[in-house]
Amino acid sequence: MHFIVLYSTFEVLYCTLHDKKGGIMGLMTTAEVAERLNISQRTVLRYCADGRLPFIKVGRDFRFEWEKVILALGLRGCE
Repeated sequence: MHFIVLYSTFEVLYCTLHDKKGGIMGLMTTAEVAERLNISQRTVLRYCADGRLPFIKVGRDFRFEWEKVILALGLRGCE
């Protein structure tokens, strides 16, 4: 693991841990969320557009925090 620090003109925006694959730890891709929920990636993106799923935009990609997905969809026992 290593630290990556992103800077803006005025301050440090955030410092986060990245895993060996280069992904942000704790955040899931659209494909990972779709697989875990047993739905298509298109449905995940539609839920984002409808406001049903909270997401973080990383460039052109969407990232998700699993705990927030569970809360947003009202799922239980999916931890």
